[in-house]
Amino acid sequence: MAAQVDDITRLGAATANRLRLLQAEFADEPGDSRRGYLVEEVKRALDKIVPDKRQAFLRELSGRFPTWSAAPAPGAAAPLPKAGVDEKLLKDPNYLVGRLVEIAPALTQQQRQAAVERLAAAKLVKVEAPASAPASQQGPPAGIHDELSRKLGIAPGKQLDAEQALKLLELLIGFTTSLDQLVWKTWHQIAPHSPIRAGSALGPAIKGCMTGQQNVADVRVAGSVEKLRKATAALLAAVSQAGVSARLHMATLAPSRIRDMINASGVGILESRDVKCWKKYAELFETMETSIEADVIGAIAEYAGSLLKGPEDTGR
Repeated sequence: MAAQVDDITRLGAATANRLRLLQAEFADEPGDSRRGYLVEEVKRALDKIVPDKRQAFLRELSGRFPTWSAAPAPGAAAPLPKAGVDEKLLKDPNYLVGRLVEIAPALTQQQRQAAVERLAAAKLVKVEAPASAPASQQGPPAGIHDELSRKLGIAPGKQLDAEQALKLLELLIGFTTSLDQLVWKTWHQIAPHSPIRAGSALGPAIKGCMTGQQNVADVRVAGSVEKLRKATAALLAAVSQAGVSARLHMATLAPSRIRDMINASGVGILESRDVKCWKKYAELFETMETSIEADVIGAIAEYAGSLLKGPEDTGR
């Protein structure tokens, strides 16, 4: 029984301290709002107590407030209760610090800031003025932030998450540098004699931008990214030419065309039309087998090259 009374006393003291903190924190807000905050805090405390002990808790809590109407002035400290047990607890710095640590996780950022400011005013903690972050560590300029939000379809005014943006940037840099190597290696394989060549390697260019040694607008950066974009699009679009080339080769082997060729050359009396058609098919297939791959690759290279070619690639 004594343990239960002691628990109610401690909970009453802790709740009273939280109520005073709320009163001081929201002293500038309307009375109805402050009252709502206080009622919610009392309800949370009651939820921790079995029903038959709640009246005892409320008596304990009300005894710590001589009058509920005497709200402290904005910014003023709440009056200390007069109950003997309360006086002891409120003069014990370990108890006070312990209670502050206990309720800290439930405090809002505004409440935390107010508590720090009051502790600093009492010279119990020292608050260092934050140093100005170098330009390279500050958030993006408003113009860049707005442009990114517009391109990504983010609602105006919504802040970007810098940490997640950096992680995403890491993924995109890895993807882009790998794609840069793959696309141009493929292009050089299918069009080894083409005058169209890759721009500056994107890996070193990106590194130069990230360390402030190069400007994103530099042709070695922006120009290389644009060339990679066009080359990727051109190669993807040119894949369709493989089907076109394959259909042309298949048309050469069409049964109707082979029959026409045999009819034009004539059929002897010692060999049937079907036998001559099969021999013609075998002859055509043997000649095509060595050329079909080169023709397909050539068709892809020619189509992609026509999309990639520009004044800078023709020497004009």
